[in-house]
Amino acid sequence: MNANRTMKLSTLAAAVGFLVTGAAYALDANQAEQTVGYEVEGYGVISVSANVTGLTISAPLVPGDAPADATDTGKTYSYSTNKTDQVITAQLNEIMETGLALKLTLGTPTGDDAAGTSGGEQTLDNVTAKTLVTGVAGNGSGSIAYTLSATTAAAVGATLSKTVTFTITDA
Repeated sequence: MNANRTMKLSTLAAAVGFLVTGAAYALDANQAEQTVGYEVEGYGVISVSANVTGLTISAPLVPGDAPADATDTGKTYSYSTNKTDQVITAQLNEIMETGLALKLTLGTPTGDDAAGTSGGEQTLDNVTAKTLVTGVAGNGSGSIAYTLSATTAAAVGATLSKTVTFTITDA
C-alpha cells in the first residue's frame, strides 16, 4: 500500500511540475529578458572665455619706479565634474622672456552645486602646472585675472603671446 501511495504522490508531483514548468515556458513565448550592464565614467571638463589681448606694460609714472603691471580681469572659466576633490591647474606652453612674469588667479567657483577654493595668485611657467583651485566638485564657474609684470630687463617692442593650458584633474 505504501508503494502505491508513493507512486500516486510521485505521479501527482510530476504532473504539478509539468504544469508549472509548462506555464513558465508558455510565458517565455511572449516575453524575453536581457541583462543590461552599465557604468558611469568619471569626468571633468573645463572651458575658458575669450583669449586675452592687450596686456601692455607702460612706462612708470615716476623715474626710478618699476613699470606698472598690466592686468585683465574680464575673463571667466567654467567646469563640470562628477568627481570630488579635483584640482584646476594651469601651465604655460613655453618659458616667459627675460624680465617678464605672467601671473594668474582663478576666483573661487560659484554655482548651485559648485565646490572649490581659490589658491590665490600663481606665477606661471612652462615646467610645473600651478594649482589654482582645490576641492573642485559639481558644476561651477569663476573669474580669471591675469597680471603681466616687467622689470627693466624686459625686451622692448615685440608683441608676444603664450598659450595657457588649463586642466581639471584628480588631486
